[in-house]
Amino acid sequence: MPDAATNITVSPVHDQPASAWDALPYLYLLRVQLITFLALLSFPFIALWFAPNLLLGLFDVMPWGMVFVTLGASWTVMVTAWQVFLYGPERFHIREFPFGSSMLRQLPTRVGHSPVFALFSLPVILTAMYVSKNGGTSTYLQSLLGALGGAVLAVGILVAGGQFKRRGWSEAKPVTAFLSFFGPGFQKDGKSAHEGHYLALWSFLLCFLVYVAIGIGKFFRIGDPATVPTLADLLVFLMILCWGLSAVTFILDRFRIPLLLPFLLAAIVSAHVHATDHYFYMFSAKSSPPGRKQSAHLWWFHPPDQRGFRRQCWSHVFRQRVRRERRRSSLQHERSRRRRRPR
Repeated sequence: MPDAATNITVSPVHDQPASAWDALPYLYLLRVQLITFLALLSFPFIALWFAPNLLLGLFDVMPWGMVFVTLGASWTVMVTAWQVFLYGPERFHIREFPFGSSMLRQLPTRVGHSPVFALFSLPVILTAMYVSKNGGTSTYLQSLLGALGGAVLAVGILVAGGQFKRRGWSEAKPVTAFLSFFGPGFQKDGKSAHEGHYLALWSFLLCFLVYVAIGIGKFFRIGDPATVPTLADLLVFLMILCWGLSAVTFILDRFRIPLLLPFLLAAIVSAHVHATDHYFYMFSAKSSPPGRKQSAHLWWFHPPDQRGFRRQCWSHVFRQRVRRERRRSSLQHERSRRRRRPR
């Protein structure tokens, strides 16, 4: 049957028996989540063995910094991947994932799934504890207490998100209209969107606000010891990329649009917008009085409103030259006086 959105004839694949080959489309649809997951697991090993001079210093974290490092990106991979398992068959007209399909039909729970995916953050946490202990920044006990504090903070965020969702604030009409705009896979019925997309949208906004708050806090503490370590900044940025790029791929893959195309178009547009570059305005020179010749080259590089500034610069250079001449003459006088001194 033809699909009105993509103008492609869709075959009734659900009438055929399930097989392991049905998992192949998910490898492409989950490319952002898989790359994020591999980056999260391999980053500590790359820092330890392949690029220690460049990356190992990121893992030297103060005890209170471990609180923020513990908030890893693994649960972001879990939630975004679950959206594809749940709503991918509806949006892309593919079969359900052939393995564990009964478990993947439900949204991930805080108690059952979050602790399992939190284990994938252990390489980053253990590497930070090891490097901090060897660098003398903290002890194993202090780092462990900081990691436990981060775990408590993560549980508090999940509980607060559950209360936020239970009160119905997350499913406001503008949010529902925004999600339903993208069609199948987002729209549940005429009045609401799928439940998992509300969770993904608000989690993305929360991560973005945390990243902005960290940047603003560091801007006002330039020169002071950083409360939030750079490793935590990197992990939060990785979470934002995972949230954002997963949403973009889930929207565009239905229309066979490559992920890099929107970013290429944005780069082309920004290259022609002067506000995105650092530049200086060059004003045309004022007309000179009659009978007075002005050098066009001089007026182009030195507008009339900067002539006073040029005079100050030249006077400063002249004063520096006079000081050097005086210092040189005084040294010569001292040397000649020492030569004439009787022995």
